[in-house]
Amino acid sequence: MLKVLYKRILIHKYCRTITPTKKKQLDEKVIAQNMFQEKDDYLDSVSEEFVTSRLTKHQEVMCNNVFIGSIKSKNEKIRYSSPIMKLDRTGYRTRQRILLVTDVRLYLLTMDFKLKERLPLKDIQG
Repeated sequence: MLKVLYKRILIHKYCRTITPTKKKQLDEKVIAQNMFQEKDDYLDSVSEEFVTSRLTKHQEVMCNNVFIGSIKSKNEKIRYSSPIMKLDRTGYRTRQRILLVTDVRLYLLTMDFKLKERLPLKDIQG
């Protein structure tokens, strides 16, 4: 009985102190759990927090200087950014790229932030 009461007090305390950004992340995790619960490696990734940028500090500075200043439209907001590895179809040579997703488009950039591709999100199906 005392254990149940203590658990309720801890839950109540946690619910009062949770920030809106943390609540939003938890809601996204629930959605992801419903989508990917059948995948084998999903349980390994549950403990990691979702971050909107996986770029290094140097890449963040480059992004702010080059991408935001010249490539991105003023009404776009960056939703996700990450360095990725592209494999060529022939020879399977790897090339480092940066993937930026805004609320309007998906951008593929070279490591020195030169534009390679710009795709509208409405044209991407999946």
